Amino acid sequence: MAKQPILTWNLTDLYLSIDDRAIVRDFSRTDRLIKQLVDYRGKIANLTPKEMFKLVTTSEELSLFFHKIGLFAGLLDATHVGVDAFTRFSKKIDEIIINKSQEIIFIDVELAHISDEKWEEFLTSEVLAPYRHHLEAVHRDAIHTLTEPEEKILSQKSQTSGTALAHLFEITTSTLEFPWVEGKITLDQLLTKFHDPDNEVRKKVARVLHKGLQSNTRTTPAIYNSLVQDKSISDQLRHYAYPEQSRFDHDEVDQETVTSLIEAVTSQSDSVEKYYELKRKILDIPQLYWWDRYAPLPVPEAKIAIEDAQTMVQSAYQEFSPELGEIVQKMYEYEHIDWLPSSTKHGGAFCASSSKNVYPYVLLNYTDTPRDVMTLAHELGHAVHDVLAQDNNVFLQTHPSLATAEIASVFGESLLFDKLLSSDISREDKIALLMSNIEDSFATVFRQITMFQFEQAVHTKRQAEGELSKEELDSLWQKTIKKPFGKAVRFTKEHTNTWMYIPHIINTPFYVYSYAFAQLCVLALVKQYKEKGTDFVPIYLNLLRAGGSLSPKDNLSQAGLDITQKEFWLTGLSLIEERIKQLEKLIETD
Repeated sequence: MAKQPILTWNLTDLYLSIDDRAIVRDFSRTDRLIKQLVDYRGKIANLTPKEMFKLVTTSEELSLFFHKIGLFAGLLDATHVGVDAFTRFSKKIDEIIINKSQEIIFIDVELAHISDEKWEEFLTSEVLAPYRHHLEAVHRDAIHTLTEPEEKILSQKSQTSGTALAHLFEITTSTLEFPWVEGKITLDQLLTKFHDPDNEVRKKVARVLHKGLQSNTRTTPAIYNSLVQDKSISDQLRHYAYPEQSRFDHDEVDQETVTSLIEAVTSQSDSVEKYYELKRKILDIPQLYWWDRYAPLPVPEAKIAIEDAQTMVQSAYQEFSPELGEIVQKMYEYEHIDWLPSSTKHGGAFCASSSKNVYPYVLLNYTDTPRDVMTLAHELGHAVHDVLAQDNNVFLQTHPSLATAEIASVFGESLLFDKLLSSDISREDKIALLMSNIEDSFATVFRQITMFQFEQAVHTKRQAEGELSKEELDSLWQKTIKKPFGKAVRFTKEHTNTWMYIPHIINTPFYVYSYAFAQLCVLALVKQYKEKGTDFVPIYLNLLRAGGSLSPKDNLSQAGLDITQKEFWLTGLSLIEERIKQLEKLIETD
């Protein structure tokens, strides 16, 4: 058994405290860098590649300082939600960074208006080769860049519009407390109870969740309406043709690719209905309700201590690749994980990337369940991806497209799943493990696609008809989310307002499709791993090392995947179907 871990993250790799004089010194350094960049005003159209290289590297150095300071403030805020001192500090840092950034907005504006001939010179220059993909993205975004005064206005207004509204949503949701037997509990603690083996407990969770979310009935619909309209205004100003375009452009995928993904997923929704009818028989109940979707087998769920979870996950990564196993071990040793839930902590889980000399940080809300162990494997997948990408790329090309950012995390879950399934566990435990895996795949693929379709419906309806009532939002949510389940699962009125705790639709519109994208890519990669064995490992590691230096299409093509074809997505979906058949065989075994 591993030694007792430190349960809160150590941020001293960034700064010692909010009063650390190093923050002031780093902001002074940003002032000097900004002064250097301001000297380029009016000159960018005539820069040589060598001069352009100096501009880009200076901009990159500035970005590193901003990222470090902003990361520190954001991590503190994530574990001190509603605590005035840290909220004020975080807001102050955001405002300082935004205000300082105003001085160099002219760079993007001037780059947006240089000639095609000059762009060709930059993009074919050997001097600028390390930044080629970054510059290609800047060139692609040129059509959506406004004038300098307009860009400044939008940047400044973001502090009191989109960013402020998202922060308000975070505060009002993260600080919710729900009554339970042991006293008030957080949203994450309540949601965990949907996995309780007792049907009455799950049913109670549905009622308590519905009632608790109702306390935000006046705020969350208003926040969401305002954010949707704010995005619509920005899209119109930037000449985006449809609501999802800015997300697709940012992720470097095209509408046709995502459409083929959605068509493939919706064409296989009968597997969802088939599985839940099978689950109803396993649980031996007359009707499955929406609160039963994650019901485990009627046996006590294992409790897994944090130190045991550490060992399990590190071992799974180590057996696949010693290099990945070493990164995971360092995440523990560096104390870069914050483990336990609290009433002043951001809900859910995330991995926050840092820079080449500082490992990423992971936030969890660990409650000793097998699901939490899978979450640990997931977030550490992000961590290993970040470390490999940082080590092999310039900072501006480190972070992968959001379309592929989930691949390493989902692959990490798959490594842990295969390790557990091949271990010496009972038939009942294997059934439970397969059920959990299939349901996680459904949640990642089918549920995320239906949430994406919900967003499409909301943004389209809001543009056409104006402010949407809570009842209209509830109705769109209910109608969309329940569709793949067919007649196998009944959705009651308590489900209608559960959109109100989903952070992605608030913070990152249209992002959720990327979960399905990554899951199905991973399933295709898993098939390759099963076929090629250890020969696959360097292929996979190179995919991660590419970071943001290649588009998703080009990066995945290196692993033999063609994401433009519907057949590719169906390949991933076929593996889910295989696992359902595997489950059926186990159930039939006496």
